[in-house]
Amino acid sequence: MKKYRIILKDNLIREITSDDLEILRLQKNLNKEFFFHKNDISEEDQLKWYGGYLKREEDWMMVCYGDYGDIWGIMGVRKLEGDILDFYNIIRVKKLENTSMKDTFLEFIYFMKNLYPTYRIQVEVLMNNPAIGWYESVGFKKTKYLEQSVIMNF
Repeated sequence: MKKYRIILKDNLIREITSDDLEILRLQKNLNKEFFFHKNDISEEDQLKWYGGYLKREEDWMMVCYGDYGDIWGIMGVRKLEGDILDFYNIIRVKKLENTSMKDTFLEFIYFMKNLYPTYRIQVEVLMNNPAIGWYESVGFKKTKYLEQSVIMNF
């Protein structure tokens, strides 16, 4: 089983565990119009996803958490063919005073880029997702338009 814990400046990031599945499921269900999977995710569906996730060695779903263990963000990254690091499910669960999702995301990008220096960094975002502007503010540029989404590269 994969186990990762990363300390990025003042922010803590660790790999998701079975204890985090409910918060991930609820956040995706609350914001499903901005994700590719549009149906509500049941607890059973989430457990099936997690079982598959644990078998995928080149897929990391991380939670960002504070000093008291409270989760304030979620972010995933997976290696795709063609030397691509595809970041996905970037979700801010709650806002903390001294923590920036943007800064933490950038730190995580640079951490992964150090591990895979020749890989391109991308996100694929649905056209209706207001996060497109946020990704642009982080440094992503639109590089390819698809039928319902846009590929953005860092």
